[in-house]
This record gives sequence, C-alpha cells and structure tokens, in this order.
Amino acid sequence: LRRSFRQLQRELGQSCVLVTHDRDEAFELADQVAVMFDGRIEQCSPPAELWQRPRTLRVADFLGAFNRLDARRLPAPWQREQGSWISPLSALQPATPDTPADAWRFTARVVAAHPGLQHTSVELSAWGDQALVLNLPPGSAPPPPGTALELALPSSAPHWLAD
Repeated sequence: LRRSFRQLQRELGQSCVLVTHDRDEAFELADQVAVMFDGRIEQCSPPAELWQRPRTLRVADFLGAFNRLDARRLPAPWQREQGSWISPLSALQPATPDTPADAWRFTARVVAAHPGLQHTSVELSAWGDQALVLNLPPGSAPPPPGTALELALPSSAPHWLAD
C-alpha cells in the first residue's frame, strides 16, 4: 500500500500531506518529515538529514536510533561544559586495525546482550555510567557481561547538541 501510494503521488505530480504516527511509514513515503511535539514542528527535514542530524535532543530521543553521551562526563577533547554528543547507533563499531586514525576510540564494558532477528543489541557502559548501544550483525555471538570491548566512532559521526 505504501509503495502504491508513493507511485500514485509521483505519477500525478501532486504534493500530499500524510499524517502518521508510524515512523517507518513517514520515512518511506516522505520527501520531508516534520516531527511535531505539542502541536509545534520541532524539525522538518528530508528523512536522511533527520536521521543524520537531528537538531534537538527531543527529536533524537523520539527517533530512538542514537547513542547519547553527556558531554560533561567525557574525556578531552570531547568534553564540554554542557550538552550531549549524539551519534547514530549504526556508527558505533568494534575497533579494528582498519579503523581510521581520527576515529574516537574508547573502551566500554558489556552490561547485557539481547539477540534479535535483525541484530544483537549489546548494552554498554563507558566513562563510568554512560549507557551506549552497539548493534552486532544477526547471528553474532554476544559477548558476556563484564567483557571489555574496544570501540570506535568515526570522527564525523558524533554531533554535539546543547541541552
């Protein structure tokens, strides 16, 4: 139904306003997605831009696909007096010899692992009690709780937002 709607809209060359509470539907059908809270548009952007650069923590939290780090509790040079660094969950990866030299490298401890159909979600703790999520490919053997993992974030992935 979604594909048929999108195809019809393109064939007719008509603009449409679709109101939905289904994020997948919004991202599949829209050229622009407006995220609203309390009757006000918080951000209106193309879907890819919304996923890459949400403008507020509220939008990032709503999308739910980001690691959020309290910038006050991070080591230099990432530390800030306020705000948070956010990064798409997909950007966090195990560090390898091929990891670019400018990537953010750090160690985190495994808190829990949750195998799923699309990925294994690994809950992590870094820099004290900062919570992170690492998604591993389906079928990956999850590391046991307490395991230390060397991780990396590409330097282009984290995006700083004031709280």
